[in-house]
Amino acid sequence: MAVGDVPDDDDFDDLSGDELEAVEEQLVDAATAARTLEELAAEIATLARLEGLADRIRCLSDHAKWKQFAGLLSDEPEMFHADGSRRKLIVFTEHRDTLTYLVDRITALLGSTDAVVAIHGGTHRLSGAVCRRCSRTTPRAW
Repeated sequence: MAVGDVPDDDDFDDLSGDELEAVEEQLVDAATAARTLEELAAEIATLARLEGLADRIRCLSDHAKWKQFAGLLSDEPEMFHADGSRRKLIVFTEHRDTLTYLVDRITALLGSTDAVVAIHGGTHRLSGAVCRRCSRTTPRAW
C-alpha cells in the first residue's frame, strides 16, 4: 500500500484489523524525519522521553483539568436525577488517547467497568450500535 493509498477518515470503519494495522504502520513509517539509523535512534530516544513525561502527567491525581471534571461528575446536582441516580453524559474528544484516559479515570471514579461506554472511530459499526443501545438502556452506563 502506497502513501497515496491511505483511506479517507470515513473509510477506516470498513477496514479489517489487519488492514488497519497495515495503514497504521505505513503512516508511522512515513512520519519520521530521520534519514539515517542514527537519526532514527535519536528520534526514538526523544519520543521515549516524551512518552515517559506524558505517563507521569497522566498519573498525576491532581491534574487540573481532571480534578475539575471529576468534581463536576461527583458534586454537581445537575449530574444526578431527583432519586440520586446518575444522569447519562456524552463526552466527545478528538484523540483516542484522551478517550482512553477519560474512560480509565471515569471508570475508577465511578468504581464500575460497566458504567462507561466508549465509541471511537475504530469501533466496528455493529459494536458501535450495541454500545449506543447499551448506553440508552442500561441505567448504570453513561
